[in-house]
Amino acid sequence: MAIFLTVCGCQRYSSVNLKTWAEQVKESTVYDVNMIDLKHNYTNDLTGVFAAPFKLSTFKECLPSAKFIKKDMNGALKWKGGSLVVVTFHDGTTKQLAISYYGNFFVVIGQKGYYSFGEKGNLEWAKEYNGILFDDFIPKRRKRNAEQENQRTP
Repeated sequence: MAIFLTVCGCQRYSSVNLKTWAEQVKESTVYDVNMIDLKHNYTNDLTGVFAAPFKLSTFKECLPSAKFIKKDMNGALKWKGGSLVVVTFHDGTTKQLAISYYGNFFVVIGQKGYYSFGEKGNLEWAKEYNGILFDDFIPKRRKRNAEQENQRTP
């Protein structure tokens, strides 16, 4: 793991070796949690939350192409929310990622800085993530909301 220090304030930015992560990932699961608060640990709050696997081959292939950006999200990009991804490694450890709804960047929860696929993005990553959002989560949300509405209607 590389550690970067900013000159003013001595805040630590650290990046992970995404190639190593990609080699060690056992599974990655996307949860339908709106990741507005990037400091919150959501792993204890996932009961009843819609979940879908992020295709492992796509995750492993695309992850190393992201570049680490040594800036806080506040000053670098406008974070408008995203989904939680829990990455499980072969040794049983987990990491939480927040993938932007736009799919072009993500953060590792608890780490300063973010990872970007650049202006053009990574089409396979975005295709997989958008497929989960639009083909899995949104239909489930609509069904759940309709059922809740039917229960409220006398």
